[in-house]
Amino acid sequence: MIAALNGGPLFVRQWERGGWEAVDVGFLAWTLAPVVLAALLVPVSALWLAYGGAPRGAADDEQLVSIGHDGVRASTRLFGGELRWGEVTKAVETPDFFLVFRSRVQAFYLPKRALVAGDADVMALREMLRAQLGGRAELRRD
Repeated sequence: MIAALNGGPLFVRQWERGGWEAVDVGFLAWTLAPVVLAALLVPVSALWLAYGGAPRGAADDEQLVSIGHDGVRASTRLFGGELRWGEVTKAVETPDFFLVFRSRVQAFYLPKRALVAGDADVMALREMLRAQLGGRAELRRD
């Protein structure tokens, strides 16, 4: 932007010397590019926000999680994956959800509100996690 402002007087001098033929096209493009980009930024941003911003992806989809004796399976419209018990590094229970970790930064998230039978399913899931993971399961006692 500063290049465009500083280049204005030079452009005027070139123009006064001979019109378009005297103007250095490379210099003109270099100095006007920031002005054009800034002018386009506002309407493009407004349109992007008006039409919902970033496209919806796997993060917005319903996730189906099943936990069985062979491991954890999860799927969405765009993703499907399976995690065998031997690959689980740890499982953690909070008051509201379970996290089953594949690594320090990857985990399956299972909210307790999603368990159909409520407390009965929570107890059954705790028992399965303890049986499959032993000391790798950090679960509540209640």
